[in-house]
Amino acid sequence: MPISEQDRTSIQSNFSSIPRGKDVVSRSEEIFNKPIITDKFGGTSVGDARRIEVVSGIVLKQLSEGVAVVVVVSAMSGITNKLVDLSNENLPQQDKDRTIREVIDRHTTATTEMLLSPSRRHALSSDLNILFRMLRADVEDTSVSGNEKKDRILSYGERMSSRLVAASLVEHGVRSHVFESTSIIATDDQFG
Repeated sequence: MPISEQDRTSIQSNFSSIPRGKDVVSRSEEIFNKPIITDKFGGTSVGDARRIEVVSGIVLKQLSEGVAVVVVVSAMSGITNKLVDLSNENLPQQDKDRTIREVIDRHTTATTEMLLSPSRRHALSSDLNILFRMLRADVEDTSVSGNEKKDRILSYGERMSSRLVAASLVEHGVRSHVFESTSIIATDDQFG
């Protein structure tokens, strides 16, 4: 089902607060006076609510040592495989629906099980619901195909898990921002 213009406007307004371009640099200048550590957490490390809490604990320890931390996360374990399936243009509709439901359920379960205040849980759920709608729209979009479609669909795993980790960090008092990779990385049309 194509995404409606009203949903598209809602999505754009909800993401308008994400820093982009020069805002990324200006907000980042404050951390340039500290040592910077980049942590990369794979899918198993962000595979469920308990593991996300462990990730937050690692980041909190590093922050307490006076360093700035950049966190890079993979999709939750198993999600990338589901997204690869969804990028298959020959996948029957009932399989698409089932697989999208599985992706949604994994992230919803993690959101429910995370140690979050009600308001933070609501904000996280709202952000994820937007991504769920966008994912469904991209899966159903027949105007894009091949590696371009696959690349677009595969991006959702990290986009979703980064929001889970950021919500956990904010709940622990860490000022945290999710950066959409498109705001800091430029690519060309060589997909795949």
